[in-house]
Amino acid sequence: CRSRVVHAGGDATGKVLELDVSAMVKANPNITVLEHAFLNDVVVRDGHVAGVRLSVRDAKGGVRPRVVTAERVILATGGAGRLYPYTTNPSVATGDGLAAALRAGAQVADLEFYQFHPTAMAIGEHFLVSEAVRGEGAVLLDEHGHRFMTDIDPKAELAPRDVVARANFRTMQAQGGKPVMLDVSPMAKENPDLAEFLRHRFPTIDAYTRELGFDWSKEPIPVAPAAHYWMGGIRTDLFGRSSIPGLYAAGECARTGVQGANRLASNSLLEGMVYGYRAGLAAASDRADATWRPQDFDNSEIPGLPVCQKPMTIHTTAARDAMVRPWDRTHIENTMWRHVGVIRTGESLATAVAELGAGLAAANAEYHDGTSAAEYAQAVTEWENRNLLTVGYAAAIAANNRCESRGAHTRQDYPTHNPTIAHSIGYVMA
Repeated sequence: CRSRVVHAGGDATGKVLELDVSAMVKANPNITVLEHAFLNDVVVRDGHVAGVRLSVRDAKGGVRPRVVTAERVILATGGAGRLYPYTTNPSVATGDGLAAALRAGAQVADLEFYQFHPTAMAIGEHFLVSEAVRGEGAVLLDEHGHRFMTDIDPKAELAPRDVVARANFRTMQAQGGKPVMLDVSPMAKENPDLAEFLRHRFPTIDAYTRELGFDWSKEPIPVAPAAHYWMGGIRTDLFGRSSIPGLYAAGECARTGVQGANRLASNSLLEGMVYGYRAGLAAASDRADATWRPQDFDNSEIPGLPVCQKPMTIHTTAARDAMVRPWDRTHIENTMWRHVGVIRTGESLATAVAELGAGLAAANAEYHDGTSAAEYAQAVTEWENRNLLTVGYAAAIAANNRCESRGAHTRQDYPTHNPTIAHSIGYVMA
């Protein structure tokens, strides 16, 4: 059989793409790169995008608000893995673009579907140990050395990500929170010089495990589930157009529909590369006065693709009566992990909606977009926390409303599929 995924740099495809695209951007005289700029909000006038509001740190260390006017804005701001204490995402993955789109009134969808990668390193920076490692033959072991996935799914370690993530999570619960172990020794049957094979096939993972003091060719490594990829986001058509004329989205911040309820490995490349390219084409060719409606985005030209219901409203007014001190990052992460994590219940989700809503109300009440240079780092943290509260609150509402288990969304109180909601559900924020 042939591999479904094209790789570059062994296990460093994303890095290779980023370096190449960055080089092309720098070489293009028509592109101005504005560094040290934080997206505060998308500006919308008369129902059409008019630009973005930024906070920009200049070369002298000063910080000032700045409005950049634009008839078209493409958001390519990534995910929000920092909602959780255990994540494979970088520190900047705080949902800034998605939060700005929500505040602007853009329709979002599928926010209840957050994929937890089953095998992140359980120590250090929760580095992702690729699916491909299990594809090459690695197995998962509990604290007694038992290969538990054979008891759970006929495909064992090659079961879908949500199945493996839940199995790892429950196994860890049963052994007092201790991580499960990933054992690559079965690969030695096809690769007698296992250490050399691992260095060649997985150079980045091999270097990181050795940096942590492991020789994974000779010993199992500790892994655990971690927040990895958000299937939901700003709802777009097949060319990145959002429900707001002039606003486009691509990559993880977008909900293109290609991920469904449970993303396949490496399909982030599809959502980033293909839809990034398409969004660019549309933004360049759409008329400045073009108008379209959210209901145009049902993707009905693709037979059998479920359509989005009429968007539901995320109300923020009810939370304003429960003013609390603005939350720090740890509070946000722990609330999301406990209540909107790998396995959820109606009770836990209702708690999350109430607590996150109160935290969001407090953050909005104290929000400001200008700051002195000395306060800039703290201000960025506060802005990021406000954005995390915004998207976390929306995710908790979406998860609470989906009374079933499907893909990456698991409800302990609704353990089976509900065929009447086998489709995306859209939301707009009041």
